[in-house]
Amino acid sequence: MIGVRVLSLILVIGFAIQLQGQSDEKDVQKKKSIVALPLVFFTPETDWGFGAAGLSTFRFKNSNIYDRPSQIQLGGAYTLKKQLLSYLSYQLFTPHQSYFIFGELGYYRYVYPYFGIGNDTNDEDEEFYSVNFPRIRLNVLKKVRNNWYVGIRYWWDDYELAEKKTESLLNRSEVLGSIASIISTVGAISIYDNRDHVFYPSDGWYLEASLSISGSATGASHQYQRLTVDASRYISLGNKKHILALNGFADVTFGQVPFQQLAFIGGTKKMRGIIEGRFRDKKLLMLQAEYRFPLFWIFKGAAFAGTGQVAPEFGDFGINELHASYGLGLRIEINKEDKVHVRIDFGFSEDGELLPYLTFNEAF
Repeated sequence: MIGVRVLSLILVIGFAIQLQGQSDEKDVQKKKSIVALPLVFFTPETDWGFGAAGLSTFRFKNSNIYDRPSQIQLGGAYTLKKQLLSYLSYQLFTPHQSYFIFGELGYYRYVYPYFGIGNDTNDEDEEFYSVNFPRIRLNVLKKVRNNWYVGIRYWWDDYELAEKKTESLLNRSEVLGSIASIISTVGAISIYDNRDHVFYPSDGWYLEASLSISGSATGASHQYQRLTVDASRYISLGNKKHILALNGFADVTFGQVPFQQLAFIGGTKKMRGIIEGRFRDKKLLMLQAEYRFPLFWIFKGAAFAGTGQVAPEFGDFGINELHASYGLGLRIEINKEDKVHVRIDFGFSEDGELLPYLTFNEAF
């Protein structure tokens, strides 16, 4: 049922303001675009919510026409249940792509669903918990070779669970992080990226691997380690208007992992159609595919599917335990030169539930 558990689109009003400067190579940094997207939404967890998201795409001074564009997103929303969502995410390429910096700053006062831990949790065990937390995501990478970047990663969240039922799963099972947890992880990250476009690639590879640690030495409340591998391949089918995008993702954690940091399935990027965090555990393996195709004018279509599984250990994975999702989407091109799109997706879970999504840029 649309709007039962995740952000549901009741009204979407979008408009784009394109601010264009000179188009010659010497003044490419003057070319930029600003897009504003007001939102109205409703869910049982939030009641009515009102907000807006904005996106700016630009290049730094002294950049040339071949440098990749940078992008900043700013968003915020407030609900009638006094919940607050505010964030600023960024993806920055310095001139000549010498450095690649990306991450997020945010503050959230929100309600999330929780079904327990494991790959076969039950729908009837669903509960909701309120949590307040500020967030810092920072990744700084330097180009060490053509298309290859190496750098450091720092993640910080200060979770304070504001409200949960006395007899809830979070209380009964004494889940790590069910009262509060400070996430403070430090790690190394490496990226190989030879995509032809950053925001809507039609050819190339994106490979990302990271290893991070958390503990008293980093200022965290729990001690654990995380290894992630994210690999995407983009294939042009006949021409660059028809695209096959493939993605494989692995998230592996060890140690005392608070439940908010367990690997999970669901959301806007990991198997659309499944509630974010519907299945969570220490290990995750996932595959996704998407076919992107032109429609008319500034509109494009997409058809996608994914399968994945979580488990406490690698030996617990099994072919019969896979979850699946699929769906269709619409893309609205708001910046032709840099191929920036508004993404509207409708994803279905294996149980047939329909979940809508509205955001900028592709899932992978």
